[in-house]
Amino acid sequence: MPRAAATPRRPTASRTATAPAPRRGQRVITPPSIITAMNHPELFGPSFQGPTWQPWKTVLKAGEGLPMTAAETEFFKSISGGREPPTQRMREQWWIAGRRGGKDSVASVVAAFTAASFDRPDLLRPGERGSVLCLACDRAQAKIVLGYIKSYFLDIPSLANMVVGDMTAEGFSLNNGIDIAVGTNSFRSVRGRPLLLVILDECAFWRDENSARPDEELYKAIEPGLGTLESAGSRIIGISSPYRKRDRKSAV
Repeated sequence: MPRAAATPRRPTASRTATAPAPRRGQRVITPPSIITAMNHPELFGPSFQGPTWQPWKTVLKAGEGLPMTAAETEFFKSISGGREPPTQRMREQWWIAGRRGGKDSVASVVAAFTAASFDRPDLLRPGERGSVLCLACDRAQAKIVLGYIKSYFLDIPSLANMVVGDMTAEGFSLNNGIDIAVGTNSFRSVRGRPLLLVILDECAFWRDENSARPDEELYKAIEPGLGTLESAGSRIIGISSPYRKRDRKSAV
């Protein structure tokens, strides 16, 4: 079962750009929630059928601040130390789950949905592209999530139509200005990028010969990149099997 921890989105005084107002007579289309997309037979539904995924859907509802049923509320309390579910979207989420708990599968659908749903090109400078990154202790680990993400953009026609150019071992690009890529847990790899989503994979196991606290240094480096796309809903998701008491998750 997943163990969920969430940090409320912090208010910010910068990056207050808003979406362009609709023209007179223009129909405003509200994008589906990730739960709707996971249940849709022509989107992610085939990959998340059955009751075994319901606990994770509850965790995702909490992360989005979506309404819950009484049963979902009780489940969330059981994995979050008795806290009430969030009532607003979370800027940070930290998932602690055992091996084979489905966390990489869920992280991949969040990444795919987030990348495909981006519709704020006004936040990017000409020639600039936003990033959805999956970072891990090594590229082999990060490519597990990337492989799941690629499968969605290969198998789902509406997503396949968004792919620009070739898919490589490092990632691929979409026609809405977003790049999906993998990397290692180095703070140098995230500098200078507008970041829409950063997945920190198996972050309890991170190590770096040049740093005693690689998770803390990377977290500090990620923050400015998230600020660029703050009004588009940029966020961090840390996922890991439990390993030690002293790491970023235990401090949140």
